[in-house]
Amino acid sequence: MADQLNLRMDFATGAVGHSLSTGVEFTREQQENAGVGVTGGSSWPNANLYDPDWNVDGLTWAHNGADSRGRTDTVSAYAFDTLKFGPSLLVVGGVRIDHYQTEYDALSAAGVVTDLEDSDTLFNWKLGAVYKVGKAVSIYADYAVSQQPPGGSNFQLSSAANNANNPNMDPQKAETIEAGTKWALADGALALDVAIFQTDVTNEITGNAADGYLRTAGSGSRAWRCRRWATSPTTGPSRPATPACRRACSTARWSPPTAPTT
Repeated sequence: MADQLNLRMDFATGAVGHSLSTGVEFTREQQENAGVGVTGGSSWPNANLYDPDWNVDGLTWAHNGADSRGRTDTVSAYAFDTLKFGPSLLVVGGVRIDHYQTEYDALSAAGVVTDLEDSDTLFNWKLGAVYKVGKAVSIYADYAVSQQPPGGSNFQLSSAANNANNPNMDPQKAETIEAGTKWALADGALALDVAIFQTDVTNEITGNAADGYLRTAGSGSRAWRCRRWATSPTTGPSRPATPACRRACSTARWSPPTAPTT
């Protein structure tokens, strides 16, 4: 369940043009799971790969009482602005603030009860620039920060020390920097995109049961990509447009675009 209010304004401050998008969001996301288990010691018989039985039976299961329920409520506010300095230079920037509250309760088949909750406020942002070298070529650079709190991917919390969904863990943080160029070839009928980017992730869990578990200072990955696609005079590029900001998971999961819109 979600309720969103978005305001779009185009204006100028002196010689600088602005395209501002700002708004607020209210969301409630929840997930319920009912556990099942094998009954009567049943199992599947061995399969014959050369003569499979499409009507095989033998395994039976039923609800075993191992149920769980998770819910996340989020209040968010964001602003994203594109500043135009003349015909060639664009500077884009955005911020997003999310306050979330996650509640999780579960009952195992052995009757063990888990009742956990977590709440925090996360701040994410991005900044980028685009320089247009004529009508056919643009060069861009982009830096973005996003965070994933405990329970962010599946609405589940855990009391285990080695689990990223432990409420005592700090949110996992990703910092991404990207630079690249975009080309419009053959009078706009063909587009080429070349980019190199690096992502550094902090607060990942490492360690072992004997020495204890902790969040790492950081890990990183570096890659490059080259994409091309045909364009249509009426529908444009044959790929989905990248939104200015979107929610990657349930709360505070703003995944900034890989590049500013050109």
